[in-house]
Amino acid sequence: MRIFGIYQADRGFMTELGYLVGKIRGTTHCQLCDITHNIAWTKAEWRKMNNRLTIPVETLHLDDRSSKMTTFTKGKTPCVIAEEGGVFRILVNAEDLEACNGDVAKFEKKLDSAL
Repeated sequence: MRIFGIYQADRGFMTELGYLVGKIRGTTHCQLCDITHNIAWTKAEWRKMNNRLTIPVETLHLDDRSSKMTTFTKGKTPCVIAEEGGVFRILVNAEDLEACNGDVAKFEKKLDSAL
C-alpha cells in the first residue's frame, strides 16, 4: 500500500509563488497545505508524524499525479488517498482536511481512523 496526499496546486516556482501570495492575501487555500506547511516551510510536526507512520504520506501536486490517479481524484482534491494493487480509495477528503484546521495531530487521528 502507498498513501498519497494531493495538494490543490501545481508544482513549479511561479505556481508556488502565486500560491504564497494568494495565501497571504487570503485568496488561495489548500486544506492539505495548511496541515503540512507553515507558509512555505514544511511543519516539524508533519515531518515527525510522517516519520512515525508505518506507511508515510507521499505528497504530490496536481501535475505530479499519474493519469490514472488524475482520473480518480478529479474534482476531489485536496485529499489523501491509498493505492493498493493499482486500486485507489479516498482516506481523507477535503472536508475532513478542512476540519483539521491545519492541525497535524487532528489529521493523524483522521488518517489512523481511515486506515
